[in-house]
Amino acid sequence: MTLVEIAMIGVGLSMDALAVSVASGIAAGHVRRSDALKVGAYFGGFQAVMPLAGWLFAKALLNRFAFVNVAAPWIASGVLWLIAAKMLWEAFRHEPNPDEIKNPFSHKTLLLMAIATSIDALAVGIGFGVQHVHIAFAATIIGLTTFAISFAGIYAGRRFGALIESRAELGGAILLILAGAKMIFDHLAKVS
Repeated sequence: MTLVEIAMIGVGLSMDALAVSVASGIAAGHVRRSDALKVGAYFGGFQAVMPLAGWLFAKALLNRFAFVNVAAPWIASGVLWLIAAKMLWEAFRHEPNPDEIKNPFSHKTLLLMAIATSIDALAVGIGFGVQHVHIAFAATIIGLTTFAISFAGIYAGRRFGALIESRAELGGAILLILAGAKMIFDHLAKVS
């Protein structure tokens, strides 16, 4: 998998974190740099660790079931497309009012939100495991991408509000659909 493909996946995965960061920026009365750094660290950290956990699970699965190797590109693409479908659904459903968030920068809130937004990255890590991706490199790119996007999302939320939030989910879904399609096309090109 190339740097461009991993970066596309990283951007796509970070859109959930962007949406939450924007909502937190909207809800916060005042945003300090330390708050934005904390949000970026939580979201980026979890987005980096979860693919590793998924990758470890996939490697254990590969050792037990040989058919997984044959279906690897289809499994990885399917995972990305399922995540994209979830993101599309979230982009078009009504979200709770960001004003309902009591303290968007508390450790408890950030921990819960970081876990919730990184579950998709766990599934992508499973796809990476069956695709034989260099996981340390991929996890680092995904984590750094999410850190930067979440950090910027806090400030964007203060400035632009809800306009960005729903568009982020839609953009992320499109990137994941394209990344999954590229995996299938690359696989079919190798087979033929």
